Amino acid sequence: MAVALVLLTGGCGGNESQHTDPTPTAAQSTGTPGTPSTTPVTPEPIPPGNPTETPADGLPRPSQVNGLDASVVAATVAAITYRYDTAIDHSPSDAQRRAKPWLTAELARLLELGPAAAPGAEWSSWAQHHAYTTSTAADATEDGAPPDSATRADRTIAVTMHPIGRDHWRGINSSTPSSSS
Repeated sequence: MAVALVLLTGGCGGNESQHTDPTPTAAQSTGTPGTPSTTPVTPEPIPPGNPTETPADGLPRPSQVNGLDASVVAATVAAITYRYDTAIDHSPSDAQRRAKPWLTAELARLLELGPAAAPGAEWSSWAQHHAYTTSTAADATEDGAPPDSATRADRTIAVTMHPIGRDHWRGINSSTPSSSS
């Protein structure tokens, strides 16, 4: 059975551990005015969405996916990870978790840790419109990609995503290349 390892990324900028803000927030300030506190502020975790629900655009059944074809598996994982539904999801990470049947055990465990950051402004806009996304994915691997081995198959997958509001709003369509191994 082919196993896809999709490099999942969020739109969250750089490494937070390298970011320092010299101005304390009200939550950080515990000392004299103008003196930053040394007490770290831990953000509230984002709870997972409802993993038993199916997004509005549906999901493929594992039996419908040829698990022996690395291109098919990679395209399935990419399509699922961009199939969001704000009615059941709290962040894009919930869609990533739905791809677990096709992921390695190690990657599936990492997804259980929750999102790396809050969803952001785009997600908030979609939530206002009670939006879900449709997504399609296709193998876009170019000539010259490394040859498949017994344990690795590199693929580049092109994903097209369409946000649709349940209030008849239509968001901006986007296309995203997604790499997988």
